[in-house]
Amino acid sequence: MSDDVIFHTRELASAILDSEEYQTLLKYEEQLKERPDLREKIDHFRDKSYRLQLQEGIDAFEEVDKLDQESLQLRGDTLANAYLESELTFCRMMQSIQVDLVKNLDISIPDEI
Repeated sequence: MSDDVIFHTRELASAILDSEEYQTLLKYEEQLKERPDLREKIDHFRDKSYRLQLQEGIDAFEEVDKLDQESLQLRGDTLANAYLESELTFCRMMQSIQVDLVKNLDISIPDEI
């Protein structure tokens, strides 16, 4: 990899680390260290959500309903809600960066990926 690409990659990483989105996420990460029980519930919820998204060809209505109920319970906690919102905001920022990179490169990548 060229030195120029390495340099700008490090610049981008530094900008991400300094971003409000990342700093907010870190703030809530720190607060969750004081509530390991809540952290465990959030991690369990995220794991179930991820696994459900990976399943193909199943009728997941009942599982989605259970996940929605779990989400409502978690979001009732101010810290859990703030953390999940900040995580979503950060992930959207990262997705936007990826989309911008791919859009500006002349390579063929199917939209389905």
